[in-house]
Amino acid sequence: DKPADPRTSREVKLELQPCVGRATPQCPVECWYKPGHGNLEMSRALAVSCNQYFYQLAKQTSPGAFLRILTAQGLSTNSDPSGAEPILPETMMGLDSNLKLVPSQVLKAYGALVSEPPSAEMGSAATSAFAHTILLNGLRLGALEGTSGLAQQALPPNQYLLGKTGTSPAFQG
Repeated sequence: DKPADPRTSREVKLELQPCVGRATPQCPVECWYKPGHGNLEMSRALAVSCNQYFYQLAKQTSPGAFLRILTAQGLSTNSDPSGAEPILPETMMGLDSNLKLVPSQVLKAYGALVSEPPSAEMGSAATSAFAHTILLNGLRLGALEGTSGLAQQALPPNQYLLGKTGTSPAFQG
């Protein structure tokens, strides 16, 4: 459950509770998977779209860092660009409509993350490469055994999918 830190070859410990499905005091969001996913590492959490994992991760992320990453990926937001305004974890993970992103921009950002070499805006080269690997592994796992599994099954046997599903609130405008 602890990813290796490529800069030091040590493990990075994220203080994340296992996904139990139901809301808890430590994690007030419910996961879509009611039995809970248990202990997850980041690639598997991405593959299964675990709400509790990403809530806890968002809770540990500063608004400024969150907005810098969105900007580096070309995602314009309706939020204060300085990161001074508080952004709730629910907003960071898309469980409310306070952060509005254009779907085509999100798709383009995913495409860039998957196909382009890690960039300096994302931090050190080693950290960026590590994040790139986690993303690719998570998207591949999503198609093999996660929430994009049905899409992979619809493809011919010699074609492979990187997939991510998600739920977001719908709004006008």
